[in-house]
Amino acid sequence: MQVKFLVRKVHKWLALVVGIQALIWFVSGVFMTAISIDLIHGDHLVKVIEPTSLTDKVVGPLPQKAFQRYGDLSAITLTQRMGKAVYLLKTKEGDIVLDAVDGSIIGELTHEEVEVLADQYYAGKGHRVQVRRLEQYPREIGGRDLPVWQVKYDDWLNSTLYFDVNNANLIRKRSDLWRWFDFMWMLHIMDYDTRDDINTNLLRLAAALGLLMSFTGLCLVWYRLWPGRVK
Repeated sequence: MQVKFLVRKVHKWLALVVGIQALIWFVSGVFMTAISIDLIHGDHLVKVIEPTSLTDKVVGPLPQKAFQRYGDLSAITLTQRMGKAVYLLKTKEGDIVLDAVDGSIIGELTHEEVEVLADQYYAGKGHRVQVRRLEQYPREIGGRDLPVWQVKYDDWLNSTLYFDVNNANLIRKRSDLWRWFDFMWMLHIMDYDTRDDINTNLLRLAAALGLLMSFTGLCLVWYRLWPGRVK
């Protein structure tokens, strides 16, 4: 009976320790599966804006001096910025935007341009409360070492839009739904630092203890149902 007592004691303590994390797994799992991933991504926060055609615009060739001035170019894209045809040059020093008509350099998006652009995209009922140029991406959109425009709204989900400072593209949309999801994901995978590592030692340990708890539980079932077969 000493073995049975030991198994019961181990099972009890494992259930106490692992049970807390198991409850966290269940709660976070229900949250992450109950809410549509489209809502998490914030697709409902923005309107679909179709780009205007460039066929009716006068587009000049990329000036030869651009190749001489910026050296090696990794990519050249003819695109639009707020309805204006531009060349987007990818260089080692960063993105350069040139007017596609006369080849002149176009600076970064201004504060006023970002306000107009954000209000064109925003599909909610809140009001714009803050516009900031951040020197690097915040953690909630990846933490890259690049500048970005951040626009916040005062709706019930604290919606936030992020725009590229050069080409004016909408980079990400975030809300409290995404932030809650990210928090639950952190608890679920037990990565309390970067929140993107699903192979943490804590998760391995919790899974191993959970497996051991299940095994000891099966042993107790055997003791309970067939006590005469166990000495």
